[in-house]
Amino acid sequence: VYNDALFVITHKGCNDELLFIDLLKNRCTSISNIGAILPHLSFNNGKVFFFLSTYNSLSYFCYNVNTGNREILWEKKCYMPTTMRIESINVGNVPIEIMHFHYNGKSKGTVFYLHGGPATHFKNEYRQITDFLSHEGYDIVCLNYRGSTGYGKEFERQIDKKWGEVEIEDVISVAEQLSSPNNILFGESYGAFLSLHAVLKRPKLWHKCCLLSPFISPLSMYNNPDCSNKDFFKKQLESKTSTCNFDTLFYTKCKILIVHGKDDSVIPISESQRLVKILEDHYKIEGSDFWFSPGAFKHSLKASSEVNFFIRTFRLFLRK
Repeated sequence: VYNDALFVITHKGCNDELLFIDLLKNRCTSISNIGAILPHLSFNNGKVFFFLSTYNSLSYFCYNVNTGNREILWEKKCYMPTTMRIESINVGNVPIEIMHFHYNGKSKGTVFYLHGGPATHFKNEYRQITDFLSHEGYDIVCLNYRGSTGYGKEFERQIDKKWGEVEIEDVISVAEQLSSPNNILFGESYGAFLSLHAVLKRPKLWHKCCLLSPFISPLSMYNNPDCSNKDFFKKQLESKTSTCNFDTLFYTKCKILIVHGKDDSVIPISESQRLVKILEDHYKIEGSDFWFSPGAFKHSLKASSEVNFFIRTFRLFLRK
């Protein structure tokens, strides 16, 4: 709130919208409806200052409340050899929004990138991971599967008590529609859980799969003695993924990379260690069929050293 005005940041899928609401005149004006608004607005003499991030830029804006003029005070752009478009892909009669990075050249394949959460979503903002994958020469599909935020409560509620069902349908359908000769899955946390089960459900669709901080199933986490939040997973025990069949691993040539933080208190590293045992029990060979790389980080990659460790590990995996 600033004087007689209210400023609101709304999440509308991949883009944010910054709204100026004049409480005296009962009038609403859109200041910006693209990119991601960093929630640190400041006010001075009838002017609003804010940061706007997109997939390849960061800008600092000034908006004059009295005149409605908007100007860029500072801007930094980064070169990315991809062009990003926000697209909608239909899965049955459900529209799924994606951020589609098209490589400006001959692509090495397509990376299907699944966010964690599930109560979050991809936004039109800079990510070091997509920057890295772009420079490696890949198309990238950042997929806001059902259950993601930013599309209304009904969209979010579709995964209640059935994790890993409709979302995997979304992932597989989008991948089939945008398939390339080299399909790569990459998921973080909840997205890694979905990636694992997408491989199990369609073992021949994928060529490589990177799992960052994965868990096997809600039941696995509930039964894991190292899990500190069992009630969170107890609500999802009815999910079909709790009784999944790992025998489909026999039918896949998909190479798998598992990266997990040694100090992860959200999803304990013992989940990945158990997954390694499952792979070995299905005659998968470490160093040939899969790789397990523990790292010195917690659940999320935050420090530059943590991000750089993951990027180095992922780069080696992609080039194998």
